[in-house]
Amino acid sequence: MADTQDPVTTLTASCLCKSTTFTVSIPNSKLPIPTHLCHCDICRRFHGTFAAFHADIPPPIGLNYDTLTSFETPCAVRYFCSTCGAQVLDRAKEGENWCVSTAMFNHKDVDDIFEYTAHIFVGDTKDGGMSDWLPSVKGKELKRWKTTPKGRGASDEELPLYWRATAPPKESAKEDRVHAHCYCNGTSFYLHRPDPCKMSRELAEKRISPRDPSKWIAKVCACDSCRLAAGAQLVPWAYVSKGHITQANGEPFEVTFGTLKAYRSSPGATRTFCGTCGAQCHYVRDGEDIVDISVGLLDAESGTRVEEWLDWQTEKLGYPEDAEGSGLVKACAEGLKAWGRRVERRKEYTS
Repeated sequence: MADTQDPVTTLTASCLCKSTTFTVSIPNSKLPIPTHLCHCDICRRFHGTFAAFHADIPPPIGLNYDTLTSFETPCAVRYFCSTCGAQVLDRAKEGENWCVSTAMFNHKDVDDIFEYTAHIFVGDTKDGGMSDWLPSVKGKELKRWKTTPKGRGASDEELPLYWRATAPPKESAKEDRVHAHCYCNGTSFYLHRPDPCKMSRELAEKRISPRDPSKWIAKVCACDSCRLAAGAQLVPWAYVSKGHITQANGEPFEVTFGTLKAYRSSPGATRTFCGTCGAQCHYVRDGEDIVDISVGLLDAESGTRVEEWLDWQTEKLGYPEDAEGSGLVKACAEGLKAWGRRVERRKEYTS
């Protein structure tokens, strides 16, 4: 009698430090797996990124809970690596419904496994967030839902490309500091406007926007280390001088404060994350003045891109060579350039 069992594809996931590894076996008949980018405030605060890259999967195999820290939200339990902070998995509180951060798999292994179909909870971003940089992936348009896809949520409202809930921030309306915090608020701090007098001339020229000296330079990184540490394929960073960061209690910046834990990801480099909820916070190299701040933690009135504070570098992603062969990362590089050209035209029109 012929074997009618559906062949399976087995994938191996791991975090940055490799303390957490597991496999997932997916019937080939279920491939590719529909995958969405969730832009909700909860996911943003947990990852420290603009969005979470999530796909529903069968229960993971070989998962060692001893290497993980869990954090409960009203509808799910989230698991992150206790050592490096990588946001790995979510499990619904009821049943065995699992959701994986697709960044935990190697790009080349999964480019045809996960099919990106939609942006959800774009309404939480106020300015469209990363959905404006990823209008399509591998030639397929991604729907942009205010909350959840049609038939699954309260609004079912589809949003257009370059949607904004608020007008673009006015250049004259600039606060002198912006708050940043993780989901559980165990990590809370402020960024301040650039002051060249507090930095070396070389750093000021590299990290303060040459177009608007009241803004810091920001960039999206696609390197493997950031991907595995944050649990997201695309990680937005703001590059800020230490003297322009203060803790919520007014104390100056330190590598660890509040609920932060540190992980030495490479010689001379430290990544930090909240030990309670797992949010990626910052990256800093020994002896250097610049701190890479997770933009997903910033809390600006204008929206998640924090355009009144940050000058986004749109011509190139950081370390795109690490993501060679990734349709997702290639699409973001193209979408980011298109968005950057649009922003420049808008400035010319309003000036």
